[in-house]
Amino acid sequence: MMQNNHDFEYILSKTPNFKLRQAVERLREGLFDPLGVRLLTTGEITLNHHFENQIENLQKGKPAHFCVCGAYGQGKSHTLNYIRQRSLEEKYVVSTINLDPREVPFHNLKQVYRSIMENLTFPDNTTVATTENEDMTNSNSDNTEFADIWKRSSRNWLSLPENRGKTIIDMIPETIPHRFKAILTAMAQQTIKIPNGKLNLKQKSRVISNLKKYAGFQPREFPWILLNAFMGKDIPVTLLRNALKYRQVSFYNDESLACRDPRLYLEAIKGYASLFQDMGYKGFIVLFDEAESIMIATIRNRTKSYSILHDIFSPQKAPKGFFPVFAFTDDFFTHLNDEDFEQKKSIVKKRYPSLTNQSPTDDALNILNLNKVQDSSESHEEVHIFEKDYSKAWRNINIYKLRNLNSKEWHDIIVKLINIHSLAYNWHPDVALMDKTIFSKLLKQSDAESRMKLKLIVNILDIEQQKILISKYS
Repeated sequence: MMQNNHDFEYILSKTPNFKLRQAVERLREGLFDPLGVRLLTTGEITLNHHFENQIENLQKGKPAHFCVCGAYGQGKSHTLNYIRQRSLEEKYVVSTINLDPREVPFHNLKQVYRSIMENLTFPDNTTVATTENEDMTNSNSDNTEFADIWKRSSRNWLSLPENRGKTIIDMIPETIPHRFKAILTAMAQQTIKIPNGKLNLKQKSRVISNLKKYAGFQPREFPWILLNAFMGKDIPVTLLRNALKYRQVSFYNDESLACRDPRLYLEAIKGYASLFQDMGYKGFIVLFDEAESIMIATIRNRTKSYSILHDIFSPQKAPKGFFPVFAFTDDFFTHLNDEDFEQKKSIVKKRYPSLTNQSPTDDALNILNLNKVQDSSESHEEVHIFEKDYSKAWRNINIYKLRNLNSKEWHDIIVKLINIHSLAYNWHPDVALMDKTIFSKLLKQSDAESRMKLKLIVNILDIEQQKILISKYS
């Protein structure tokens, strides 16, 4: 990644004009742009140092995580975008999601899983042609990209000399839940061929029998069914079972295909990290933006979210290749420290001693339902709402604290943006004068968000360029 002006000038000289204009246009709208993130990131040396320490842990098989902490508008999303680009350049599979208490609440692991899979990005960022693309009319290009890459990678893995005699099942990590292991196997295999009998009136009974026997054989639907099931969407188990059956998945009936335990979705994500390494990538980096939304949830959902976070921060066994990154505001940790982790709730337990040594009859059950058992007793038990005091358990998590940019850093950004804007629109401003003018106006907007300051800089440059054009043609 770039760390000095020489790198900045080199990238600028190699970037097409339309890409520079695109970056300026997005900054003008207050939006993030990949090129803008790459060219305008400051303080990357310190960020890289913290990030690389966790990458080393990941490579050594130790648990790895990274928490970006800062106030609103201080650059958390910008930092996540920087990490995302760097990760892709270093051959990690990446997914970035925005946690939201309504759309993607962290305690709802099924919805989190779906969002992660929908935003899955591979380093090569290309869609490989596949013989089944004509069957994918109901899915989008992002979904088909994974199917193509997975089939290509599995074929390459099976073709290696050391994997001779192995099957696709040997490539899939044991930690991936049964449902997704079966889906991955089916996606990599061909549909079984059904014997073609000649359909004539003299063999009408045999024809009807065959139609009933192969009623679930819908090969054109199988790619769509498998992809959507893999993405976490609700696909009827009957349809999924048919797809697995005719894709020759021998073990699909060994366990339930339903994910009744929400934690299985988290185990699947961790398992994919190991799978991606076997596919030739370095691992799986998942970026969670707006993670402070966890504290907005009800206490019941906060207990679930805290438990999931603790499993990620302090796993019993380090998941191979899995690297989660969270962006929090300072308010999250303030709320965490103020949380009453000692509070308890009362649980009522009922006992029916007269029925312990006999089978309950219908009459006895009716009596129970009507609460008329004379010899029943109740006991109250006080239990902790939270599993532990997470404010103490997370004292040593890896946190990277963002800070406000100093005057020198803002001057550097201003000069860089002047160079980008002038090259994009082919004009020649007085850099020193424009730097001084823009910085004086930024001082009056000291409380504004960083992205709004960048928008202001672009607007000032736009006005100055228009003045020069007007004077040139007037």
